[in-house]
Amino acid sequence: KEIFRPTTEPAVRKFIDSNLQSIAKNDYSVNDGSADVALSIAAGAFYYFLNQNPNSEMAPELLYWIALYDRRMNNNLFYAISDVYLSECVERYPKNPFAKRCLEEYENSLMIGFSGSSGVNLPAAEEKKLKDLKKLLQ
Repeated sequence: KEIFRPTTEPAVRKFIDSNLQSIAKNDYSVNDGSADVALSIAAGAFYYFLNQNPNSEMAPELLYWIALYDRRMNNNLFYAISDVYLSECVERYPKNPFAKRCLEEYENSLMIGFSGSSGVNLPAAEEKKLKDLKKLLQ
């Protein structure tokens, strides 16, 4: 079967509306594995689209979807690339509505990643970065 390689924003939007709306309706939860195939296809297609269209108005949303995929598939790595996508979403597109969602997902990742029996212990550098990202959205 041919690989999905969108070249226009309407093609990307159609894919999101057709294949990812169940995730959006379920509060963007992807933990049960039911969306793994759709997210996998989406991540590849969106990454391709962003490389071809780096200034697309859809970039923040696509970075968010790619980060969701990465978080779902690569959650066992010490430093997930999804955190890079999420922070870039906030840094580059602070006025976009998806920036808030990206920040929430990024903060959640930090809280989970640095939680233990003694509570949440964010390293100073991570705490500063989180504060800086929050300032961008004010």
